[in-house]
Amino acid sequence: LDGIGKSFEYWRTGGKWDKIKENLDRLKDARDKGKANIIIGVTSAVGWINFKEVFKLHRYLVENDYILNNEQSGLAIQMQPVYDVGISFEKCPIELKDEINSALNDYQQWIDTTFTKAKIVDSISVFRSLLDKAEPNNEGNLKAWLQHNKVIDKHFGTKWEDIYTFDLPRYNEYLDYLHSLGDKDKSLMFEHFLDNRI
Repeated sequence: LDGIGKSFEYWRTGGKWDKIKENLDRLKDARDKGKANIIIGVTSAVGWINFKEVFKLHRYLVENDYILNNEQSGLAIQMQPVYDVGISFEKCPIELKDEINSALNDYQQWIDTTFTKAKIVDSISVFRSLLDKAEPNNEGNLKAWLQHNKVIDKHFGTKWEDIYTFDLPRYNEYLDYLHSLGDKDKSLMFEHFLDNRI
């Protein structure tokens, strides 16, 4: 699972969150009633674009007792970095590095205070090292990612901008701007966008 609600359905095209929740409830009920020896854990594929949504997912699973903090929980949470063009941590837009790094810090603090018994795979240090490699002029990768989303949106009637938003309002506008460019040969730099919008 790589998101929650709409973000899960967008990331895993064709998936239905209601069905996921229904299955989780059935597993939790069987476990809690002692009908089966069930351990619920989660593995998430993560990049800069969906990390905050994955954090919401993990909190939801713990706060609603799907994932338990005990020695029997096995590997309760695992995260794998994605290396797709445009969305891997090393391709994170420079303008969003502070925001994503802050989210990584929040997640690390949550893990440290929440999981005192259950085992987890600590991927935060890996994500942070990838994020440190992010460099300016990532617009080409972003455009490739947005073009991919355009195909998904057209086919499924979805809107990527309803799913992924950031604390930096100008960046949400910028992503919309990149999306609107399509294949036009035009400067994509964030600074160019700001110069022409302010």
